[in-house]
Amino acid sequence: MFSSLGSITLDQLSVTCSQQSICAVEGSGVTLRCFYFKINNTTVFWFSEKQSTNWRKNNEPKDLTLDSDYSGRVKHHISSSHSTLTISDVRERDSGEYQLMFIMEDGVKHLSSAAVSLTVTGETDVHFSAKRLSFCGSNKFRDSLRYRSQFLILFAVFPIPEL
Repeated sequence: MFSSLGSITLDQLSVTCSQQSICAVEGSGVTLRCFYFKINNTTVFWFSEKQSTNWRKNNEPKDLTLDSDYSGRVKHHISSSHSTLTISDVRERDSGEYQLMFIMEDGVKHLSSAAVSLTVTGETDVHFSAKRLSFCGSNKFRDSLRYRSQFLILFAVFPIPEL
């Protein structure tokens, strides 16, 4: 499997992410986590294609920990089998797809086969359906829902038609 990114074409490495999409409220923090087969002696970093205007060399991805837009807000933990990126104080402009780049000991570069889509909103979003309640909001709202889940009653306001 190959992927074209800008002007370079890279082989993809099999990766599984714990979440394919994450929704967060502006100002909160998020953690992106992806797993891969045990890899040693490899440089691994997270990037976002939306940051491509900041890529300097051959239109190749740039490590987010070195990107001035994320300065002081990102932490990257790497092991031989998984990688975690934590972004604090997320901003709406952080919304986008995040992916891993692997640079092997021999210099060969591989993109991750999976990506995490981050959506950052300015306020809490609540979505109702017949079977599911989902939301994008603050931890305080989430904790309140957990605490009150047994007693959660949903109200809907319907317009009264004029006679």
